[in-house]
Amino acid sequence: MVIFSIFVFIFILFLLVLMHEWGHFKAARFFGIKVDEFGIGFPPKIISKKKGETEYSLNWIPLGGFVKIHGESGEDKDNPRSFISKPVWQRMIVVMAGVFMNFIFAVLILSLSYFFGAPQLFDSDLSGAKSIKNDFLVLRVAEGSPAYNAGIQIGDRVIFVADKNKKEVIKVSNVKEVREAVQNFSGDEILIGIKRDGKLKEILVKPKKEEGRYVIGIFSKDFKVVSYPLHIAFYKGFTDSLKITEAFFVELGKMIKGIFVSGEESQADKMVGPVGIGEIIYKSLLLGFPYLLQIVFLISLNLAIINALPFPALDGGKFAFLLMEGIIGRPIPAKVENFVHALGFALLILLIIFVTFKDISRLISG
Repeated sequence: MVIFSIFVFIFILFLLVLMHEWGHFKAARFFGIKVDEFGIGFPPKIISKKKGETEYSLNWIPLGGFVKIHGESGEDKDNPRSFISKPVWQRMIVVMAGVFMNFIFAVLILSLSYFFGAPQLFDSDLSGAKSIKNDFLVLRVAEGSPAYNAGIQIGDRVIFVADKNKKEVIKVSNVKEVREAVQNFSGDEILIGIKRDGKLKEILVKPKKEEGRYVIGIFSKDFKVVSYPLHIAFYKGFTDSLKITEAFFVELGKMIKGIFVSGEESQADKMVGPVGIGEIIYKSLLLGFPYLLQIVFLISLNLAIINALPFPALDGGKFAFLLMEGIIGRPIPAKVENFVHALGFALLILLIIFVTFKDISRLISG
C-alpha cells in the first residue's frame, strides 16, 4: 500500500501541475503569445520533444512545473508575439489562468464526488440528497491499545459490536453507538465486526478501563456519505469550494497573527510539505476512494489559493507587479522584477525544505 500510495501521489501531483500549466498555456496561445516550453517538474530534463514552436519536457524534480512564455522576462519587446508586448489586462489573464484552472478542477472533483457519494464536508442542509448513509470509519488507532493489539486498522468500517459468542449483536453506525455498545459488555471480551476491502471480519478485543469507562482505543468521527442529483452536486461543489476558500484565508490570518503577533511557534506545525501530503494521501487510500477524491479536491483548491497570494515567484506576485504597472502606467524594470521573483523562489524552496524536514522528523518520531 505504501508503494502504491507513492505512485498515486506522483500521479496526483502530475495531474494538478498539468492542469495549472495548461491554463497558462491555453491563455497565452489564445492571445497569440508564443510558448517556448511546457515543462512538468523542474530541470534537469529527463526527456523533451519539440512540437511546432513549443518544446515539451519532463524533468527530474517533481515539485511543480512551468510554462516558459516568450518575453515573460521582459525581452523581445518589439515582437508582437512576445508576452511583454501585450496589454496589461491580457498578461493578467495569462498569469492567473493557472489559478483559475486549479479552482475549476477542484470544483469539478468535489461536484463529481457529491454526485457519486462522498462524505459531507459541512454540517449543512442535506435537502435534495438522493441518498444519505452513516459511515463509521476508524481514523486512528492508539498504539498499544486493545484495538491496536487485536489488529484493527485505519480505514476499517465498524459494523457491529457483540459478545464473543455472538448471543447479543449490536449494530452500530456512529461514534456514540460504538461507545455505548462497548460499555454494554462491562469489560468482557467482545467481537468487533468490521469491513475491510469489502470483506467482513470479526476481531476479538478485550476492552480496558480508563477513568471509569471501558475503551478499546479507536478514534473516529461521524460521517454522512451523501449523494446528490447532478445539478445539486455541482451547485454544492461550487458553494462548498467558496466556503473552504474563505476558511483558508481565515486560518491563514490566524497563522500569520500567531507567528508575528502572538509569537506562537506552534503555528508552523500546521504546514505540511510533499512528505506530509504523501502521508495524507496514504491515509485517504486506507479510508476509500471517495475520501481520496476529497483530498485531491483540497490539494487542487489549496494550490489555487496559495498561487494566488501576492508573494514573489507565485502567480499572485506576478499579478501584483502587473497591477502596479497598470496603476503607474509603466512596467517595473525587468531586472528589479526578476530579482524579486528569484528571491521569492529561493525563499519558497527553503520553506519546502524546512517543512519537509519537519514532516520527516515527525514521521520518524512516530
